[in-house]
Amino acid sequence: MEGAIHQFDAGLRLIGFPGAVVTPRSVGEVLLLRTAPAKQRGVASARTMTDPQAEWRALMLAAFAGDAGAYHKLLVVLAPPIRAFVGRRLPNDRAGVEDIVQETLLAIHRFRDRYDPAQPLVPWVYAIARYKLVDHCRRAKRGGVAVPLAGVE
Repeated sequence: MEGAIHQFDAGLRLIGFPGAVVTPRSVGEVLLLRTAPAKQRGVASARTMTDPQAEWRALMLAAFAGDAGAYHKLLVVLAPPIRAFVGRRLPNDRAGVEDIVQETLLAIHRFRDRYDPAQPLVPWVYAIARYKLVDHCRRAKRGGVAVPLAGVE
């Protein structure tokens, strides 16, 4: 991409290239785009991103050894990715997403003794979240529409 010529909008924005360094090449809309390396832009490359599998597994093993702080941290660290996973599948149901996240964390707590430390933790966590999502959808389908009782006489 280095040295490529691109068209920019009136605001001099090139969507999809955060952190790109632009320098005027001529008067008008044509600019020279020089993309800085990922390290200089503060963007982590795929190689430098942390592996959740290693961190989550270490926390789970520490929890098995009796470290309550590690177990608490594990549950805190798991909540955002579970929320994102479920939120992508239920984009218009924030309350449902939060319910599923809580149900998933509770299931992880209740069935933590069934986790096999020889197996990867990430698929186990997402499988539980997926099953809780399916359960939620089944309940919603059977239950019909929920009507709030506030204002009903």
